[in-house]
Order: sequence, then structure tokens, then C-alpha cells
Amino acid sequence: MAKRRLVQRNTEAEAGLWGNAGLALLKGVAGWLTGSTALLADAFRSGAEAAQCGAAAIGVRGAKRLPRREAEPGGDDGAVQASNLVVALLTLVVGIEIGISAVRHTAEGLPAAPQWPALAVIAAAWAIKAAFFSVGGGRLETYALAVVLAGTAGAWLGGRLGQPSLLYLDSAAAFFVAVLVTLQGYRLIAAAMPGGKPA
Repeated sequence: MAKRRLVQRNTEAEAGLWGNAGLALLKGVAGWLTGSTALLADAFRSGAEAAQCGAAAIGVRGAKRLPRREAEPGGDDGAVQASNLVVALLTLVVGIEIGISAVRHTAEGLPAAPQWPALAVIAAAWAIKAAFFSVGGGRLETYALAVVLAGTAGAWLGGRLGQPSLLYLDSAAAFFVAVLVTLQGYRLIAAAMPGGKPA
């Protein structure tokens, strides 16, 4: 029973790793081509989630090498704890960098409106995540995608209607994603410390 549970967790973690990595690539390319800062920020968030799923997969593999009574992902393996801490620090740094980039983008002047394909990519990413794999994200995924969609759509609409104030919504959405990623990184660091509770 324990072995079967470990195999299932390993499968879920690997699905989350490759699925989030694919979404990060899709969002990153689309964000760059369409000029959506929010979509680029969400690409980095998906990349951080992929790294977290990768660390979870390492934890499961480490648990397979432990005796049955200790066979829990992330058990006492020092390498697993180290990988979890590295991923947590990486997530925190990514969140801070996204926030700095969003503020810098806003400070440079009136941003350009993102192109409409960004909206289609966000909706497609949401549908893919919901339909094919659910590892990583949860409510964080829902909040982030909802804000990214609203911010990108608002900025695109601002460009169409000639409303300059709406153009800042894209960068505002990127900053919101940065806050979410930074908080997640902080929670992961707390959980990775000895005696910490899972995030």
C-alpha cells in the first residue's frame, strides 16, 4: 500500500513538473510576443511551480530508498531537505524579481497595450491546467490566472478605447503575481526549515 502511494505521488509530481514547465514556456513566449507583462510574470510563476514539483519528485524517490516505516516523501534525507530549501529560495527570489520588473515597467512611462492573443493564451493555460493536471497551485493558481486575465484584458481594452489609465492594469497584475509568488516562497522556506510545517 505504501509503495503504491509513493508511485502515485511520484507520477503526480512528475506530471506537475512537466506540465508546469510546458505552461511556463507557453506563457513566456506568448507574453514576450504579445507584450503582456502579466503573462510573463505568470510564466515565471509556473516555472517556480515546476521546480516545486521537481523537488517533490526528488522527495518521493528519496522515500523509496527508506525502510517501509519511514517511507514518506521528504523524510529524513538531507539531499531532499536541501533541494526543498533551494527551490524555496528560488521561488522567493523569482517573486521579488517579478515585483521589481513590474515596478520598473510602470516607472518607465505609459506602457503599451498587450495584444489580444495574450488573452487566448491565458484562457487556454487555465483550461489545460484544469483538464489535464492539478498538481501544484490550487487556489493560488486560480487567483493568479484570474488577476492576470483581468489585468491583461483591462490593459488591452484600454488600448482599444484610448484610456491610458487602463494600460497600467497589466503591470498591476504582474505585481500581484509577484506578491503571491513571494508569499509562497516565504511559506516554502518556513516549511523547509527543521521542524517546519508543510506549506
